[in-house]
Amino acid sequence: MWKPLIEDDAKRAHVQRTVTDITKALEAKPSATPFEAADHALLRSYLAASPVAGIFPDAADIAGRKLAEAIKRFAGDPALGLFGGGCRIGWTLAHLASREVAGDACDRLDHMLDKALSGWIGDYDLCSGLVGFGVYALERGEAGRPLALRVLDHLDRLATVHGGGIAWHTAPELLPERHLDVAPDGYWNLGLAHGVPGAIALLARFVGAGIDVARSRALLDGAIRFLLAAAPAADNLHGRYPTWLPSDKPASPRLAWCYGDLGVATALLGASIHANELTLRTEGLALARACASRTLEQAAIHDAGICHGAAGVAHLFHRMARATGDATLMQAARAWIDEVLRMRSDTGLGGYARVYEQAGELQFDDDATLLTGAAGTALVLHAAISELEPAWDRLLLVDFPATS
Repeated sequence: MWKPLIEDDAKRAHVQRTVTDITKALEAKPSATPFEAADHALLRSYLAASPVAGIFPDAADIAGRKLAEAIKRFAGDPALGLFGGGCRIGWTLAHLASREVAGDACDRLDHMLDKALSGWIGDYDLCSGLVGFGVYALERGEAGRPLALRVLDHLDRLATVHGGGIAWHTAPELLPERHLDVAPDGYWNLGLAHGVPGAIALLARFVGAGIDVARSRALLDGAIRFLLAAAPAADNLHGRYPTWLPSDKPASPRLAWCYGDLGVATALLGASIHANELTLRTEGLALARACASRTLEQAAIHDAGICHGAAGVAHLFHRMARATGDATLMQAARAWIDEVLRMRSDTGLGGYARVYEQAGELQFDDDATLLTGAAGTALVLHAAISELEPAWDRLLLVDFPATS
């Protein structure tokens, strides 16, 4: 059973007020995209389902209206990725709605994916490629099994023997222009969002779900061998995993879901739990504990978003702590929730703006999304005071059964 992370009554009330303020700010802002509408629907659904009745009511069914808006506005957009494409809308629909309600819309998306996979030449990653398609397929349950098997076929086809194991290469034609200067021949990506750790996290869940177990496990084992050999153990000051290989930059102690040691630790622990890869528990825990010892300055956190901000760091530590019972990770989770609360300001939605760098200067904007914006921050804060398991994080491949 999921348990509240924050037990102090005064702090719980503080978090509750913060979540309420973020939610009101989101409701006052029209959704700029169908994906913002989907994220708003997800947030509202979890708040309304909070076991403590009446804390976050949704008498007007804002969640249902936002989900309907997301479906209508997406229409026939050809983008298919889990973040910024059809799988994002389909995943939310499959997660929130009954099978009968989700059926027709998801069936149409499945047809689009089936057609796209007939000649797939795109990314393999979580955000826009094959791994993200697999996450959507798992959320569909038995109805998603054919799609999951097709995703597995493509991951098998694209897997390359490399670095003592197997991995997936990101070709130069798939790279953003800013990466081509340092990786003109492409790279082996080591981030959870765009690289091999994301494939490991998905394949472990395929094993757990009984998706062609022998083939899923063979790919999983090879990918784990590659990842463990890709970066030698390093002192905590410098971190272990760089963004990609070959790299012109060394590993960094930065903490984030998307790239770096914390995301890798989550993928390794996920594999140990979902695929019963027991030898990885020690490796994953050691890396996670090293991350927990890093200072705010070392972590290089500038905002509160899930992707590379304080809320994401807090939630990953929280998830790993609940799955392992590790006191160090639990303490880190509480400390990072405190940091999320300290980051609140008079800018952004409910006091939280997205911070990014442009032309060497920090910029601030209102971001309503789950991944980088206020909706995600509110979901993380809610998970810290609720007894409702935050199953929305299946979208991020960081969900584990809670044991403590």
